[in-house]
Amino acid sequence: MLAKEVLRRAQTVMQSDPRGPAYLMLPREVLAEDWPEDRVRSHAGVQHQPVAASGVSDDALEPIVQGLLQAQRPLLITAYAGRNAQAVAAIDACASSTRCT
Repeated sequence: MLAKEVLRRAQTVMQSDPRGPAYLMLPREVLAEDWPEDRVRSHAGVQHQPVAASGVSDDALEPIVQGLLQAQRPLLITAYAGRNAQAVAAIDACASSTRCT
């Protein structure tokens, strides 16, 4: 993997939600190696866009809810639910009952 590819990927990760720094490390051999111009692939920014956090559609959410309700030992891991008080209340209601609304 070329340093140019790694830098483009790190930039994409840094600009994706949640935004922040990215740590990257490359072997010295990769950093020191000379590459002919025709062997270096271009990675345009439009090809590797940052990923924005977004919600889940109701259609996609229904099978997840049903799977959690039917599981013997359900486990729900969320990343952004704490930002929305209604989401926290809905998760609590699901955990406290046998039916989610």
